[in-house]
Amino acid sequence: MMPLNMVRKMEEATNESWDGVRIFEEANAGNALCKQVIKQFYHNLAIGVFNVQHTLDSEMILFGGAISQRDDFVERLMEEYNIIREKMGMDVITPNLKCCTYRQDANLLGALANYISRNK
Repeated sequence: MMPLNMVRKMEEATNESWDGVRIFEEANAGNALCKQVIKQFYHNLAIGVFNVQHTLDSEMILFGGAISQRDDFVERLMEEYNIIREKMGMDVITPNLKCCTYRQDANLLGALANYISRNK
């Protein structure tokens, strides 16, 4: 499952049915609207990362879900984060971003582990 706001934005703009895979495929094929929606997604997520990093000062921020399967996910997120850093005009903390080992299955495995530990 892809972030719903990307899908919702594409559906509102085109009155067509979309999913995250199609959005990325069409962006790769040159669809300017898809590229814009993806860039906005990464920008919004980078703002969230900035806020989490500076509020909690975490050692690492992990991402799961289908989006974490993308080879360029962390790289593109950091590109947007660095744009925010530059706009701040001051030194800010650089987060350590990683994708969960089990990526889109991380939440399912966590739920299973929780179930097993509670029902021994």
